[in-house]
Amino acid sequence: MKQENDDPHFALFAVVLEKHLAKYGPVPKNRLEHQKNQMETLMGAEVMFRKFLVRHRYGEEVYKGFI
Repeated sequence: MKQENDDPHFALFAVVLEKHLAKYGPVPKNRLEHQKNQMETLMGAEVMFRKFLVRHRYGEEVYKGFI
């Protein structure tokens, strides 16, 4: 079976993907520390989201549905 490598859709996807990956910059040397920071940031955002959400009169029920 012959595979075509000149598919224009794939070529466009590769270009777009390369541009998006470049926005992130180089891979951190200490990936574990980087992931830990990302997780802590995410957890902090979740706490802020919950606090904001439960202020609404339907917030408790919406939050329960979210989790």
